[in-house]
Amino acid sequence: MPPKKEGYVTKAKTCFSGGQGVHVLLLLASSFATSSASNVLINEVAYTGSTVGSCDGEDWVELFNNDSSSSTPTSLDNYILHDDKGPADDKSYIFPTGVSIAPGEYKVLCKGTNFAFGIGSTDTVTLVDTNGAIVSTSGSLPGTGGDSASYALFDPASTGEIGNEAGYEYTSTPTPGEANVFTTIEQISREERLEAQNALGRDFFK
Repeated sequence: MPPKKEGYVTKAKTCFSGGQGVHVLLLLASSFATSSASNVLINEVAYTGSTVGSCDGEDWVELFNNDSSSSTPTSLDNYILHDDKGPADDKSYIFPTGVSIAPGEYKVLCKGTNFAFGIGSTDTVTLVDTNGAIVSTSGSLPGTGGDSASYALFDPASTGEIGNEAGYEYTSTPTPGEANVFTTIEQISREERLEAQNALGRDFFK
């Protein structure tokens, strides 16, 4: 994780270290979830992969267990991670028996290794439990992040700089398996992204 730098544009924001942030995040989780495992959050989504981490440049999703009141891991047995096509899609990821996530643990899931679906720039990534109840969801990605960005969950309680409620923001500092770091990026419109993809032609799919 890079060191913090002075100034708003490059100032790093580390999140989910406990304290006040836990209460804000629990409120956020409860707004999305009806599952008893609402302490498990989709913490970061990289829909174009990243040069850091263990996913070899593929798309990845990071889960985080923000439970500060227990030392007991949360079982993810038969939970399903899916995109817009829903949990019944044959490319969704069903967690095998014996998988759990401990309080304070980050778990990174890679396309090709764990899940098969590709994450589009405006997709929604969702985790559901064995009853089909939503545990956590990213909501629809805005599609304005650029190729080097990840879409990460931030807690403004300790920063006061990204709005009044906890929520997702694009960051140009992906941190798979670590606390999120916010670095301001120049966002581009969906139309600009499509124009850039069209300019690449077939090279876009390589």
